[in-house]
Amino acid sequence: MREFPISTMRSLLALALAPAMLGAQPAAGRPFVIYLHGRIVEDQGPAAVSPTFGAYQYQTIVDSLGSGGAVVLSSIRATGTDPDQYAGVVARQIDSLIATGVAPEKITVVGFSKGGGIAIRTSIRLARPDVGYVLSAPARPAQRGSAAGSRVGSFRSMSAPTP
Repeated sequence: MREFPISTMRSLLALALAPAMLGAQPAAGRPFVIYLHGRIVEDQGPAAVSPTFGAYQYQTIVDSLGSGGAVVLSSIRATGTDPDQYAGVVARQIDSLIATGVAPEKITVVGFSKGGGIAIRTSIRLARPDVGYVLSAPARPAQRGSAAGSRVGSFRSMSAPTP
C-alpha cells in the first residue's frame, strides 16, 4: 500500500499560494484554501482506506494545507453528493469570502479526484480568473455529464504514477 504524497501536494500548493502569502496576515489578508476531498472520503469518512493506495489521511492533508498560515475550509461531503450542485455551494462560499473583503487572488480551491472535478465545475460556474485552483487526479466534468463550459481561473495540476 502507498500513502498519499503529502509533500508533493504541499509543494504544489506553496507554489500556487506564494503570491497570496506575501505581506501582512490579518484575517481578510490571509490566503484561504478550500479543500475538496476525493469520493472515497464521501463513502468511508475521514479515516478512509483504499486497498490500492492506502490511508487517505484527510486530517493530515487539511492540517498540512493550513501549516503555512492559510485558513483552510473543508468539510466531509455526504455520500453520493452531486458534483454540479456542490460546485454551486463552493462558488457561493467563494462569493461570500470576496464579499467580506478577501481578495480573489488569495483564494485557492484544492481538489483531489471527485473534489478536483468539483473544483473544475466551480471554476466554470464562478468564472473568476483571479481565483486559483490546484487539481490532483481530477475527475473530469465531461466524464460525469456536467454542464458544458471551459474552466476559468489560475490552474495547477499534478498526478502521481499509478502503482
